[in-house]
Amino acid sequence: MHVVLTAACFLAALLTTFLRGAGSAFALLYLPVLLLFSQATAIELPGLPDAKPPQACIYGILAGGLLGGRWPRLRPCPVDFIVVLLLFEYILSALLNESPAAALSVLGSMCLWLVVPYFVARCTLEQKRPQREALFALVATMAVIGSYALIEFRLWPHLFLLQLNRLGIGEYAGGLVHHRFGFFRAVASFCHPIDLGISAALILAIIFMLATRSGITTRNVWVRLGLGMTVAATLTSASFTPYMGLVGGSCLYLLLWTVPSARRLLTLGIAIVIALAFAYTAYVASMPLPEQPLGGGAFEGSLWTRQSVIKQAWGPAATAGAFGRGLEETGELEIKGFDNAYLLITSQRGLVGLGLWLALPLCLAAMVSRALRRARSRSLARSIIAGFCASIGTMIAMFTVWLGFTYSSLLPVVIALTVNGARAAPRVRQASARPGSGRTSPLSASRQRPTAERSPGISGRSQIERSSPR
Repeated sequence: MHVVLTAACFLAALLTTFLRGAGSAFALLYLPVLLLFSQATAIELPGLPDAKPPQACIYGILAGGLLGGRWPRLRPCPVDFIVVLLLFEYILSALLNESPAAALSVLGSMCLWLVVPYFVARCTLEQKRPQREALFALVATMAVIGSYALIEFRLWPHLFLLQLNRLGIGEYAGGLVHHRFGFFRAVASFCHPIDLGISAALILAIIFMLATRSGITTRNVWVRLGLGMTVAATLTSASFTPYMGLVGGSCLYLLLWTVPSARRLLTLGIAIVIALAFAYTAYVASMPLPEQPLGGGAFEGSLWTRQSVIKQAWGPAATAGAFGRGLEETGELEIKGFDNAYLLITSQRGLVGLGLWLALPLCLAAMVSRALRRARSRSLARSIIAGFCASIGTMIAMFTVWLGFTYSSLLPVVIALTVNGARAAPRVRQASARPGSGRTSPLSASRQRPTAERSPGISGRSQIERSSPR
């Protein structure tokens, strides 16, 4: 049955891309399939990465684009170049530490997992129709996931995965049922409660951004249903990692929305957070590990586990060099670095790979800071801030979780939407006139010229017909 599902996803994505465009296929197929069937059994493809239904959708979108010959245009920005450099860095690390076959495998997996979703979202989700299609597809999907999460939280753990098994789609083998606070920790269609919590928080931001940018607004009853279900899914995961990311992102959102002057210091603030995280990691790695708490609460046990991970993974990460050790020599680090994505990235792909990952929030902060200072629409500003805060909140959560769950394919989509919002902010020249030049800036001219000389522009705002006289 899983073969039929995967083939159907491929054909549906191919036909939708050919008939309606990559944006509709991405919105109506890839995003719901990624959330619902990421735990389906994979199909082995000779010479290609194993295909699950989400990857089959990516194959279909690429094939449909080739057949239709309709490739969307892209205005490149610095974040785009960082994503491409990450791909090349991972390939180079695999070549230096493993083999050409491993490098080819890295190329395929990175494209399916990070690069193609990012660029498809960048190119297609700027238009109203794909935005609305993605919005209501995600609302419907989260209604299903949130309902299962609420049931699993109290009554029946792993209900969704067990039903996938009965249908011959899933590969869930049973095992540990997680408990916390006297409840089951919900998993729904994901492989771990942490993945459910982080993914739901990212979907919360995506729904908010799409509703704001598409003109539907968050007052729509269905949008509110989707937002409520994402919050329910995050809470029922009962995981401190998504809670930490959600709290961090929410606090940053409130700061940027209520204190506009903080937007100018955004890049500096992110750099300080990165420095503090590095200092804390080095401090924990150098200090003796305390005894494991036996009678303490869940938070104390979780904190001790993260400290233990840092102690074990710091040495391999510190000696990884520029391009890391590759996957073959760091197989054990999949366990040691499971709860710290940055130490695992450094161990496997080196300091260059870590530097590129950390360059993403810095570059995004610079773009967002400029965009917020020139944005003239409150809804656009809210959308930009929401996407940026969700990205930063997820990267905070990555400090205590492995990189590679379903959320790692949603993160590039959120970053892409944030970049699109930042690029949509109008460019306003605010430079004052130079002494003796006889010229004034457009902004000063708009204040000096009579109202009768203005005409409504495309966006509905007044624009100056002619520049001021020399």
